[in-house]
Amino acid sequence: MHYSTATVRSLNPTHSIDPWPLLYGPEQSRRLGFSLGVNLLPAEEKTCNFDCLYCECGWTPWMKTPGTWFPTLEELEETLNESLPILARRYPSLDSITFSGNGAPTLYPEFPAAVSLVRELGRKYLPWARIAILTNGTTLGDRELFNALRQIDIKCVKLDAGHTWMNRPRDGDQLNALLPVWAAIPNLTLQSFFSEGRFDNTCGEWLDPWIEQVKLVKPRRVQLYTLDRSPAVGAMQKASLSTLSRIGRRLTSEVGTEVHVFE
Repeated sequence: MHYSTATVRSLNPTHSIDPWPLLYGPEQSRRLGFSLGVNLLPAEEKTCNFDCLYCECGWTPWMKTPGTWFPTLEELEETLNESLPILARRYPSLDSITFSGNGAPTLYPEFPAAVSLVRELGRKYLPWARIAILTNGTTLGDRELFNALRQIDIKCVKLDAGHTWMNRPRDGDQLNALLPVWAAIPNLTLQSFFSEGRFDNTCGEWLDPWIEQVKLVKPRRVQLYTLDRSPAVGAMQKASLSTLSRIGRRLTSEVGTEVHVFE
């Protein structure tokens, strides 16, 4: 199965995103509890090396994002020092501070320094909140980025069945080379998206090789989920709870890892 950019864009040509602030939320996350988001990426430009059919941020622009569009470390530090004390008083039940936003956070040019800064000021103002990241994991072959990610408490890497056509990686399919890298990450969580209908990745053709990939990574846990927000492709359909549960049972049986299902 392969869907060209023209084909999938024609299914929902008007999808766009609003500007994302450097800090956003906090909001209730299905997988991370009450979470404060950290967006290291340009506020009005999705910045990613994937072009996933289900992305709530819409399409990935087919251009290289200039380095000057990213927020600076000085801006990050100023925002954290200004906002975290207020958030600590207002939201004493905050569970996590999460690197996420409108794209792939590890594409930030100074990502290791940003992790150190968020860890330092997070411990200062919100010591009960864990640091988390949502990432596609494609940059982790870089030793500095790999070591920075290891410093994060909750490490969530995307691994979808039907990877090539579902995620449409811009830099080619490097997944086989990345699996051993991910296997070396302690306490790793894999997050896997499923849909049915026209874009169905729950059948054996896509599910069987995905399970073999999960076996190679040996994650601490796998989180199975489906649509929750408006996707890039309007024709996407949610996977049913029964389908997700079936996949979860098979994964538990064959891989032996902890599995969480989110409808």
